[in-house]
Amino acid sequence: MTGPGDDVTANYLQVMRERGWSFADLADDFARQAQQPALDGGAGYASLERWARSQAAAADLRAAAAPDVRPENAPPPVDPRSAPTPRKTVPPKKRTA
Repeated sequence: MTGPGDDVTANYLQVMRERGWSFADLADDFARQAQQPALDGGAGYASLERWARSQAAAADLRAAAAPDVRPENAPPPVDPRSAPTPRKTVPPKKRTA
């Protein structure tokens, strides 16, 4: 899923953004996957479900404390410093004979 040193949370945020899910939706998906047959009895997905539910609860608390904050599944704001600089064309030099 991720390479060494990659941010797993960022990967789940990307999946949520692509699917239009909230943390609660992600937790429900983990709960569904925990019910599937697995060698660990679903323990791996159960811990992911607890993590997603805690993130959903934290988002609810943040929303209650600051109602003007953007929703958790909205795309993050774009940092203008990370945007590529536009390419500028230079007019050709005039030829002199």
